[in-house]
Amino acid sequence: MAAAAAPEKGPGIFTYQWPRPGFTVDVAVLAPPSTSSTGGVHLLLIQRGQPPAAGRWALPGGFVEPDEHLDAAAARELKEETGLDLGRGGGGGTLRQVRAFGGPDRDPRGWTVTVAYAAVLPRLGSPLPVKGGDDAAAAKWWPLKALPELAFDHAAIIACVCRSVAGEEAGEEAGWGGELVAGAEALEAREWVPTRD
Repeated sequence: MAAAAAPEKGPGIFTYQWPRPGFTVDVAVLAPPSTSSTGGVHLLLIQRGQPPAAGRWALPGGFVEPDEHLDAAAARELKEETGLDLGRGGGGGTLRQVRAFGGPDRDPRGWTVTVAYAAVLPRLGSPLPVKGGDDAAAAKWWPLKALPELAFDHAAIIACVCRSVAGEEAGEEAGWGGELVAGAEALEAREWVPTRD
């Protein structure tokens, strides 16, 4: 009796009984207080141009394409929605993973897990120019102290990023970690209501 051939390996060969979530990336880009102004920390947000949460402000991000690496997806979504290309003349910031968020009610389209990224730009005279693109109606730098109402669970994501970056900045001579921690505390105090529209 001949031995059974080993099953072919590759995408789509195996099936699982568990449902799979949608998979996204979200990017929090922080501009530190500049050396020439007292404007404080700024955060890059996009205004959503399509449902859900059309018209509300959110982090740049979106769904990961099939066969796309997470870092590439984060860089692609940031560039598509804001025009900011950190890899090519983007002011020197680099993307790094911070944490995953996957609450079952974080997105009205269904169970969606996101990997949050952070990027910190170098101190500049003013934040880099940005422009809404793809499915973002607008892109804008917001003072961390005066963020608008945010879509989805992005307040929690931003708070987490702020605390992570504040920990890294603690050893800097001209640190701005205190402002990041205060921003995180303010965001954590906001009541979270799941996005339904």
